[in-house]
Amino acid sequence: MVTPDAAPPAAVAREREGERHPHIRKAIEELREARKELKEADHDFKGHRDEAIENCDKAIKQLEICLKVDKK
Repeated sequence: MVTPDAAPPAAVAREREGERHPHIRKAIEELREARKELKEADHDFKGHRDEAIENCDKAIKQLEICLKVDKK
């Protein structure tokens, strides 16, 4: 049985392999899931959905850039 706080197997494997930024990678995964939920919602969150989706996209892009430029 998996507890809600348990890391997925892929995340655990990355940490064991010396992943430098596991929280950044997890944040990207979570933002993608949040974006998906926003897109699939049956309402627009009182007009905030579109801006939230745009901000998720921007955050994902910036975090991906951070991982890309980290050369250590």
